[in-house]
Formats: sequence, structure tokens, C-alpha cells
Amino acid sequence: MKTAKTLILGVLIVIFILFVVQNYPTLSQGQTLKLNLLFTTLETPPLMLALLLVSCFVLGFAVAYAIGYTQRRRLKKDLRQVNRRLGRTEEELNHLRNLPITTVSHTDSVAANGQLTREGS
Repeated sequence: MKTAKTLILGVLIVIFILFVVQNYPTLSQGQTLKLNLLFTTLETPPLMLALLLVSCFVLGFAVAYAIGYTQRRRLKKDLRQVNRRLGRTEEELNHLRNLPITTVSHTDSVAANGQLTREGS
């Protein structure tokens, strides 16, 4: 599996290098970005297209990482709660296992106050 990941990563790097070499003139051209709001218009100075592509990639990675981070934190919190509940349940089970075993014979009866008494005593 590790070899397959390395091979795929190597192929992707080669494809990226080919893309940059074959499209260098286009990637080095300056592009301006405009944002027209109702009350104002914003415009950037000319930026290389390569810089814009890398910026979009980094921004997308940061957003995906932030979403994944919040999900991981929530899952870790849930896991801690489940482990705590499991620990309490195991303690209760061990407590119940350690209780002495008592048998109730047919001659025993429950008194009016709810306690177990032996007939004839």
C-alpha cells in the first residue's frame, strides 16, 4: 500500500511539472480580479495566474482542514463520553459480579415491610 501511494504521488508530481512547463507563458501572464459590490468596486493589481491557482488551492485546503478539524474534535469528544460510560458500566458489572450469591428457598417469604424473613423464626 505504501508503494502504491508513493507511485501515485510520483505520477501526480510528474503531471504537475508537465502542466507547468507546457503552460508557462499562460501561467506567467498577469490577471486582475474585480469584485463589483453595490456601493463600491474592488480590483487587484495584475497577479500571475500561477499565483492565483496556488492561492485557490491553499484556500481550499485550509477550508477542508478546518472542517475536518471540527469534525475530529467532535468525534473525540463523543469517544471520550462513550469511554466514560463504558467505564462506569464495567465498574457496575464488576460490582454485580462481586456480590455474594444468595439462594432463596421456598420456605422464605417476604414480610410486610419488604424484607426477606425465614418462616418459623
